[in-house]
Amino acid sequence: PRHFAYPYGEVSPQAKKALKGRYGSLRAVHSGIVRDGSDLNQLPAVGIEGPDGEAEAMRWIDRAVDQAAWVILYTHDVRENPSKYGCTPAALARIVAHAQARGAAIRTVGEVLA
Repeated sequence: PRHFAYPYGEVSPQAKKALKGRYGSLRAVHSGIVRDGSDLNQLPAVGIEGPDGEAEAMRWIDRAVDQAAWVILYTHDVRENPSKYGCTPAALARIVAHAQARGAAIRTVGEVLA
C-alpha cells in the first residue's frame, strides 16, 4: 500500500518516525480537514460511523469546500445492517450526492497527493 492508516488511530512519535517516508501519507482518526502544509504523517480523517456519522461527514465536507481544503472520509463497512463502525449503502450514497452537489471532487488520497 502507498498510504497507511494507523491501527485504531493509535499515533505516537515513535510510530510516525518509523513509518515516515515508507508511505505517501499516514492517516489518523482525529477529525479535521487537510490543507496545504498539513502533516502528511498524521492526516485527520472523519469516520462515517454511528448514528451521527452521515451528518458529521456532510458537515466536514461543507467545511472543506468552504475553506478550499479536502477531507478524508473512512468507514469500516458498508451494508444494510452495518456495525457501529460502518454505514448503510443509502447513507454513503447520500454523502456522495452531497459532496457532488457542493462541487467537491471525489478522489482517493493517492490521487489528491499525486
